[in-house]
Amino acid sequence: MNNKEINEKQIKEIRSLLEHAKQPDIDEGRKRKTLELLQAERKRLHIRSKKPYGQRVWEQIPYISPAAWLLQGILLLMIGWGFYAERREEVLLYLLFCAPMVGVVGFTEIMRSYRQNMWELEQACRYNLRQLMGMRMLIFGIADTLAACGVAVMGLGAGVQVWEVVFFYFIPQILSDCVYLYLMARFRRRFQGTALLGSAVLMMFFWMNLLQGVPYNKQLMQRIAEPFALTLMLSASAGLLAWCCAHFLKGMEAECCEA
Repeated sequence: MNNKEINEKQIKEIRSLLEHAKQPDIDEGRKRKTLELLQAERKRLHIRSKKPYGQRVWEQIPYISPAAWLLQGILLLMIGWGFYAERREEVLLYLLFCAPMVGVVGFTEIMRSYRQNMWELEQACRYNLRQLMGMRMLIFGIADTLAACGVAVMGLGAGVQVWEVVFFYFIPQILSDCVYLYLMARFRRRFQGTALLGSAVLMMFFWMNLLQGVPYNKQLMQRIAEPFALTLMLSASAGLLAWCCAHFLKGMEAECCEA
């Protein structure tokens, strides 16, 4: 008897067993209890899915590394220390020097999933990778905005005007973040650690070389201080940052689909 005949015989035996098998008795009480449990679980999951987005973001804060908040605080203290410079021009140049470093802390933490090879596990949990990245970016965006407000308050105490903080600190920070986001979307896992820090150093030199003559040009400073010009530059920078964030998150969504 060859293998083909043996397989056919086994298939016939299995089919005969299935056809003559006795159907199990269904306990109506157990069936009803199981259905009730399934309905209760469905309602619980439905409530979970309707959780406000702000609450979901708040729940992600404990997962941020304490080292990230510590570095943010140290950087803020360093900026405050720079306000004790003797000349006002030196204070503005110091703000240009520190602005690109603010985003390094946040983006290092955001990319921590890639660095520790944990994004596959996070993707399999309640939120996918794109949602996690989006919530973390929002958390650090709020933190950076509050830090910028703190810098503005310290600047006012040191005689620096709010528009100067916006132009020499906030706008360079936003545009530097745009560069980081573009590079993160372009190179993904390769853009981490040293690459991110190196980009920040390059951005420091870029802003210093581009704007170091501005504090010494009184006429140019007056034009920049005009509300319309400052609002236009800030709006354009914020719009570009929003586009870069959307482009980066779209790349995360594509990676989720590939996985």
